[in-house]
Amino acid sequence: MDGLIRKHFYLAGVYTLFTILVIWSSSHVFFWDTVQLGARHALFFFENPGAGLILPQEIDSGHIPLFGYFLSWAWAIFGQTLAVSHLVMLPFVLGIVWLSYRLMIRFIPGKYVFIAHLIFLLDPVLVTQMSLVSPDIVLVFFFLLALESMLAHRQWMLSIGLAGLVCTSNRGIVLAAAIGIFDVIRMGWMQNQRASYYQWISRALGYLPAFLIIIVYFYYHFKNTGWIIVHAQSPWAPCFEPVEIKVLFYNILIAGWRLMDFGRIFLVLLFLAALLFIKKESLIKGKARLLLVLLIIVSFVILIVTVPYKNLLAHRYLIPVNLLASLYILHVFYNQITSMRVVYFFSFIAPVVLLTGHLWLYPEGIAMGWDSTLAHTPYYHLRNDVIRFIDEKEIPVSAIGTGFPLTSQFRYSDLSGRTDAFSVKDLNKQQYILYSNIINDFTDDERLLLYGQWECIYETASRSVFFRLYKRKDSNPL
Repeated sequence: MDGLIRKHFYLAGVYTLFTILVIWSSSHVFFWDTVQLGARHALFFFENPGAGLILPQEIDSGHIPLFGYFLSWAWAIFGQTLAVSHLVMLPFVLGIVWLSYRLMIRFIPGKYVFIAHLIFLLDPVLVTQMSLVSPDIVLVFFFLLALESMLAHRQWMLSIGLAGLVCTSNRGIVLAAAIGIFDVIRMGWMQNQRASYYQWISRALGYLPAFLIIIVYFYYHFKNTGWIIVHAQSPWAPCFEPVEIKVLFYNILIAGWRLMDFGRIFLVLLFLAALLFIKKESLIKGKARLLLVLLIIVSFVILIVTVPYKNLLAHRYLIPVNLLASLYILHVFYNQITSMRVVYFFSFIAPVVLLTGHLWLYPEGIAMGWDSTLAHTPYYHLRNDVIRFIDEKEIPVSAIGTGFPLTSQFRYSDLSGRTDAFSVKDLNKQQYILYSNIINDFTDDERLLLYGQWECIYETASRSVFFRLYKRKDSNPL
């Protein structure tokens, strides 16, 4: 009974913690890729309720757009506000908490479940995505649902998890395929008793709904547009361009950096140090072997559809790999380490290094995944400050050049209804440039040009983020 009380008390605390995170962020505008995958898709469906599931070409990124459709229905029922947009993410956030707890029970010794679960949830990219209106949180929820259901032999829940995955994004389709490959290997070679013919048929039926959804939607999409996944005129077509061999190796290094970024490198280093106290054969035996095979398959499948291409290595794309790596590390560590000093040290340091990952900042000129760290949060009120200044000075918004994520119409970020937008920067033509360290688009030469030949007429900054509005020095004064 005491254990049950502790479990409920712990879960209540974690649920409360992540509910506070969502409520705290409920006034935040759409940020980074959520502008496209959340607000723009949802606004189209909201304003065109009879449009079906086909988006206009300029915002159709080839995914099954169910996330945007879901968000538009939430607005229709509860109101088109930022708060509603964030709060409808809460069931998925709390679902991740519960499903990850179920995985901890499956793979972690009972007395370490709570601390292992907390370390698992404190992944900086995961926490930051939870603070956004992000389809990747929906993807992680369905990924964990499919994984836990497969391991628990819950066929209907597996079908729901896989169907949800493929409806979230094309990466969800890739993850569903990875789970399927792992399931075949597990049932055919990794169980004490190989699956019977009936079990194979039964399990295959669990994958059928997801498979049919993919076939039906892509056929429907092709009939209406003439293409699937991507087309030559797509704004995202350059991201899918194959890279040369030397760039391929560079991308492999970038992928490694993404996996180690924002404090996770210290988690890996702590684990490597702990290997001194672990029997090496325990790394590939029993449940550790199961997790290792799953990690290898998911990593391979995700990297094979990202690394060979020009620009498909955002931090959020690798969340499933990070979570499985954490689960493997936590399983091996807490099952094999017998020294309580080592256990206590790791259990204290691991959460600390993951939390301090949100303090990591790179110098200007090094592109940073701002949607993967809570260091970006001053962006929201600073954006309001700079827009207020621009409105007060009556500077035409379209006369100001800037970069991603500030170039969409204001309504796609803040749901304000404003259709004006900053222009894509061109320092040779524009009189005003809005620069922020949040923007990764500025080159070193452009920054030097701004610092040397332009006048900063407004600056606002808070902690890790700054905005500067520059005016060409040969322009007329304000």
